[in-house]
Formats: sequence, C-alpha cells, structure tokens
Amino acid sequence: MKHIQVFEYQKLRYDDSGSFRKHHFDAMVKFNELHQNKYFTIIHKGIRFGSYVGVIQIGGLTIEILPKADNNENADKNLWQNVLLNMLKVCKKIQVESIF
Repeated sequence: MKHIQVFEYQKLRYDDSGSFRKHHFDAMVKFNELHQNKYFTIIHKGIRFGSYVGVIQIGGLTIEILPKADNNENADKNLWQNVLLNMLKVCKKIQVESIF
C-alpha cells in the first residue's frame, strides 16, 4: 500500500512513474464531482487541496491531508499526522464518504 502526505492547500500532481498516478487522479475527480467539488480543486494534471483535512483511500493509495498550521519545507509531517489523528479522535463523529 502506498502512502502520500500533503498539507491543506498543497498541490498534488500525477506522474505515472510516481505514487500518485492518472487512475488515482481520475478516481479523485469522480469522488469530488459526486460531492459538488467541495474537497479539492482540479488543476492541470493534479489537484489542489482545500480547507479539509483527513484521509482519502483510493485502491492501494492512502492520501493524508494534514493541517496547514506548519506548512513549510521543514515541517514535521509526523507531528501533524498525530495532530490530525487527535482531531479525528476528539470530534467523535467521523463522516465517511466513498464512491465505491
């Protein structure tokens, strides 16, 4: 299983030699269209995440959208992954949406 971590408002472009591929992009476009394009914006060969944090799983790929509070090149993604997990734990109401 492949794993990608990004921050809110970050762009993710597909590349058929990388972890995020065209078929992942196509599935995410379909998911976004089913939900009135509220989770991210479609850009040329990729997506730009918006103000939602959480986890998206597409087949064998998991994408974690981390809070943008420390979005710089030296940001500790492990720290913000723990923040995200604690946020989900505290909210006690997790809405799961799926296209499959």
